[in-house]
Amino acid sequence: MKKLIITMLLILQIFVFSGTKSFPSEAVGFSKVCIDSMTGIDYHYVSIPFLNDSINAEDLYPNGDKFWTINRWDENYQAWFGVSYNQYFQMWLGSFPIVLGESYLIQSIQCDFEFSTNGYYDNISPYELITTNGNDMNLIMVPLEKYNLFMAGTGLGSDIGSCSQVAKWNPELQLSRVTTYNGLSWNYDYSINTADPLFVCMTDSVLWPYEGNKYTVKSNKEVEFTEINLPKLLYYRVVNESKEDFDFLGKIDNISFKAWITGREDDIITEDTYGCGLFQIADTHSTVYINIGNFKNKWEPGDVVNFEVIDQSSKDPESWKTGKGKYKLKNNADAVYRGFMPKIKDSGEPIILGDPTSINNNIPYETKLYQNYPNPFNPVTTIKFSLKNESKVSLNVYNYSGQLVDKLVDCTVERGYHSIEFNASKFSSGVYYYTLKADNKTFTKKMLMIK
Repeated sequence: MKKLIITMLLILQIFVFSGTKSFPSEAVGFSKVCIDSMTGIDYHYVSIPFLNDSINAEDLYPNGDKFWTINRWDENYQAWFGVSYNQYFQMWLGSFPIVLGESYLIQSIQCDFEFSTNGYYDNISPYELITTNGNDMNLIMVPLEKYNLFMAGTGLGSDIGSCSQVAKWNPELQLSRVTTYNGLSWNYDYSINTADPLFVCMTDSVLWPYEGNKYTVKSNKEVEFTEINLPKLLYYRVVNESKEDFDFLGKIDNISFKAWITGREDDIITEDTYGCGLFQIADTHSTVYINIGNFKNKWEPGDVVNFEVIDQSSKDPESWKTGKGKYKLKNNADAVYRGFMPKIKDSGEPIILGDPTSINNNIPYETKLYQNYPNPFNPVTTIKFSLKNESKVSLNVYNYSGQLVDKLVDCTVERGYHSIEFNASKFSSGVYYYTLKADNKTFTKKMLMIK
């Protein structure tokens, strides 16, 4: 009881400091987040304000009895790296270190539980908040010494400087709440707390919290709303023609694969994509794996993910072995395991490396118009369409009243997948329609532009 009282006093001590910007080098405390299980997509961001020792992701819950997947955001790659717990093999697949002051995304919650950490808070290192050619998003934790920042934009964003937007995940809605800086003020600002996990988007690279004067330079970089594509791990077993596990060992440098979503064949993930690769489960099951969240375009339930695996071990390209597989994504956050029958029920057939075949023969060309992305958008969005045959194509944009506002395509286009950008900077906010006429077919879809 005496130790408990002392510990509680130390915990309280952390939260009542008011005359200093830092804590004692060995402040003690604990954090607790109540996680409520949800049906379908079920993601929860958690932060690590206290930590006893250096641990890895799988050490948080070694038996996988609380959650099955944990993901780390890499701001340099603007991509996810994830590890998952396979209940059938009773092991974590992969590993990465848990770092004091970082935030993570957990998914596939099996029950309501409390995510807690305890140990020391040792004045975390400043965050190297960066800009990239991609989304410019950085996942951070609100430092405990920043207890006086009460708002996401006017508080945290302004304190950081060169920050264009701050996003906080709402686990009940499974959506992000975002405040954006328009050059003069923060739109749709909201309250935050210490130890909150937040995404911040930068217009200039910054080291924060600062030593000395605050860095407040603003660049002229155009800022748009950014939405992070949520992660989902997908493992696909690979076997030979005799249905025996294909041995990656000794051949791994000669194994390559491609993965794409039907209708988005220009957005391809390979074995070299961050957070993806080849893996031997339990040292016996040869597997290729990808993180769906690392596709450039946002995935949706019902999308079909396609795989093609190639064994280039032979010196003769005509003897290379090729196999393919596909999976229709479901409305949940669970990691996907394909081809492990009968070890994992209903996991389907594995990828069989058999006779060579061209990836072009695997692409299911059809004449179709796809939903624009992003949607809503401001002010630029991408419209994609595919053609089964070479055809005269007309792609037009209309406003809510049915008036033509832009002709995007009016020419003959070859078969395959195509995309074009629609820039609505000169138009007002509202609902627009875009119509594709091609191959004796007509398609129309709706999109929303919000300034």
